[in-house]
Amino acid sequence: MPSFNALAGLGVIWALAGCFKVNNLANCRITCSADDQCPSGLTCDLEHGLCTPEGTKCLDTTDAGPDATDATDAMDAGDAGTDRPVEPPQVLCRGGGDANNCLTLPESVRSNLVLLLWPSNLSTVVGSPVNVWPDQSGKGNDAHAFDVPAHVVADGVQLDRTQMGSRFEVADNASLDLGSGDFAIFMVAGLVSNNQPVILFLKSDAAPANPRQVALAFEPENGGPGVPIGVVNDVPTLISNRVPPQPSVAVYSLRRRGDHAELRLNTEVVASADLPAGTSTTNSEDILIGSVPFGYVADSISAVIIVKGPAATNDLDNLESFLRTFAVASP
Repeated sequence: MPSFNALAGLGVIWALAGCFKVNNLANCRITCSADDQCPSGLTCDLEHGLCTPEGTKCLDTTDAGPDATDATDAMDAGDAGTDRPVEPPQVLCRGGGDANNCLTLPESVRSNLVLLLWPSNLSTVVGSPVNVWPDQSGKGNDAHAFDVPAHVVADGVQLDRTQMGSRFEVADNASLDLGSGDFAIFMVAGLVSNNQPVILFLKSDAAPANPRQVALAFEPENGGPGVPIGVVNDVPTLISNRVPPQPSVAVYSLRRRGDHAELRLNTEVVASADLPAGTSTTNSEDILIGSVPFGYVADSISAVIIVKGPAATNDLDNLESFLRTFAVASP
């Protein structure tokens, strides 16, 4: 079984991923409510709620000056505004909030949320550009479109598949350090091809030896159709034997409890492995969602959720089952 770094088509992409960070974005584009929510070298301008170099302030939208456009772009999420929730919602709903399409978040999940990208925080106007997808976890981990905006679709966002590397990025933050503890990453993503490698979720230091990383990917194996892949550091790589048909929208998830990891597809465990005792994934890199630099791009993203901490297994199962209602044309 190959290691993830050596998988065909992903080696160069993987090596480059650590060179691109959210803090390459222009100043006054990342929202914040405290200094520790800003990338290295930036502090939080509390007046405007934006990250800026220490000792400077972001311009108001009415101010003239070379940075005025950047500030305006940051204050307009392109879709739903940037009011930052203090805590996660009690209930998640999809499809307009009909009670039959809602889930009351179990407290063991809700109290451990560190990232919640959900379609209810997007414009209701299909086709609207999405430059910022506001985080609803209460941690301020907003996702920023890289290079080109995504666009609103009926159940989330659609990335620009004509632009290699089109993606969202979430700035590194202490709340996102998964370390050596329990975590669960859920991603509802749509693909249109079964023969293109796509890194769906990546937080990696891209070290050539003994990397610290967590990833979800889709990779054609041995010249055949693509399968889901999960990564916690370098070995063992979790490779599914289940081939989801394409095009599809599916729920991909990676869970860690203690020193055991599971890769899941649409609520089913499709690969699992024991990790070396105390394996730590700590790194200071940003999270990449939907692609990596110069990589093939996922078609759509409906939700991205990270639960960090000892959430109850049945509560995670219930959340995953709810996410399964997004899935189409997939087992």
